[in-house]
Amino acid sequence: MPGVYLIGKADCSMSFLQRIRPLFSCTKIFYLSLATILLASSCGGAEEKPASTTETTAPPTTAEIVLEVSEEPESGAPLSAAEIYAQVAPSIVYIDTPDGTGSGIVLSNGYVLTNAHVVSLHNHVRVWGADGDHFPVPVYSRDWSRDLALVGPLPSATATIDFAEPRELLPGEPVYLIGFPGEGEVAPVAAITAGLVSRMRSNACTGLDFIQTDALIAGGQSGGALLDAGGNLVGVSGLGGFTEANFGLVLSGANAITGLAALESGVLPLIGTPIGEATRQETTLAPIDDNKFLITIDQPGTSVEVTVAPGGFEDVWLDLTDLYGAMPITESQEGIIDYLYQDPREEDPDDFGAVEEDLIGYYTDLYYDGEETLYATLDPGTYLVWVGSLEDDYLDVTVTSSHPLLPMVDDEEPSQPLKLGSWTDGIIGHLTDIDRLEIDLVAGEAVRIRVDSLADPVMNVYRHDTLVASNDDSRSGLYGSAPEVRFTPAQTGTYVIDVSFFDNATDGYRVTAARADSENFCGNNWWPRQG
Repeated sequence: MPGVYLIGKADCSMSFLQRIRPLFSCTKIFYLSLATILLASSCGGAEEKPASTTETTAPPTTAEIVLEVSEEPESGAPLSAAEIYAQVAPSIVYIDTPDGTGSGIVLSNGYVLTNAHVVSLHNHVRVWGADGDHFPVPVYSRDWSRDLALVGPLPSATATIDFAEPRELLPGEPVYLIGFPGEGEVAPVAAITAGLVSRMRSNACTGLDFIQTDALIAGGQSGGALLDAGGNLVGVSGLGGFTEANFGLVLSGANAITGLAALESGVLPLIGTPIGEATRQETTLAPIDDNKFLITIDQPGTSVEVTVAPGGFEDVWLDLTDLYGAMPITESQEGIIDYLYQDPREEDPDDFGAVEEDLIGYYTDLYYDGEETLYATLDPGTYLVWVGSLEDDYLDVTVTSSHPLLPMVDDEEPSQPLKLGSWTDGIIGHLTDIDRLEIDLVAGEAVRIRVDSLADPVMNVYRHDTLVASNDDSRSGLYGSAPEVRFTPAQTGTYVIDVSFFDNATDGYRVTAARADSENFCGNNWWPRQG
């Protein structure tokens, strides 16, 4: 009997306490179990032909990666669960980051395929092989549209596996999930669970297909491998905890193969290249806006100093957070806590400074004009340094740091064009990122606009800074959280669409627009159908 087997490791990126930075009340929403969809670049296309895209950031290397696809195996008796495990488990590695853990599939080209949300914005991750050895490995490329990433090359040879030629998976085929759910032991050991292929799910707006299975994808298994009864690789795990039913979604092998072709170029969306000395960077701040740099710490209790200096007496500020916009919590900050008898709600009413420091974190704006300096003590990990301006004009500043700075970039134009009957892709890279699109509409002609993402997107539509339509959840899309609006413009002219996320995830999205009566609109595939 045909069967399907999944091997992987889940990711537990919510392992650390997080406190949302001041002025923002966004909540982190299990983005870690997000694993496979959305769009990575600011490319567009026709509504009838959705296609996945990636960012066009210059690759960090010119090395060429060869993608292998396994030949269709000869038909025969299916393997047992134990045989599948023994055959494939050595090709699945455990991935460890300062934020959590995940899984990876070792391909024959010497690179590891995993989820983009597993590696996040880290430039290196720690990979554990089946023999227990572990070593730091660079992140080679990311594709936020499919939530895929390549890590490598590995420093030593190990067992490998490649994707089989795509085939149709039928409901009822048995599946096996192998991974590292909640793994925290010194020597990680893969676990195996069984399930069925429940059905195929497709997102017509993004063109991605998923295998639905009741083999639960728990925290730590993201980036694992789905295999059929012959031990053939047919999908990449990553989406677990789907609604109250708690089943998993696995990116199809066909979509993963397409994504691998793009990953081979070494694309790293959102990551720029330092100009000149990495500890001294020049940058231009937009009015009442901020730029961001990544800083990596290797040793516990590391002292960090960052200074931003404007050219004159302009008002600037600094902040430092984790990758999700929350204030970093180090072991030295936690101190000794009486968990049994001390009431954590007890505060010294006279200690206003401690309360204010707890709320503000590392935010630094001590002076109304001139340079600002931030001091922090950090544990190993990757952090965001925020550099902002309170001026109403563009401002050139110099940022110096005790540690190398890696600039984050937003490849989307300040305002992207969108036409009716088309779509455009982008990435929300951080907590306060808002992408803006412009669309020309005609008075009296009703339109539909929607945003699809595995994060929790929100959309506002404006005409001359006046809000004319908005939505958070339309109860459509894979998670029911895709915002969609339908409205009839009162005026002919240009309308502005603002897109952001309600959670702290870094993820891709796709915006699709059409006439309200369009029979080809991708949103027609979702229930309840509007109209």
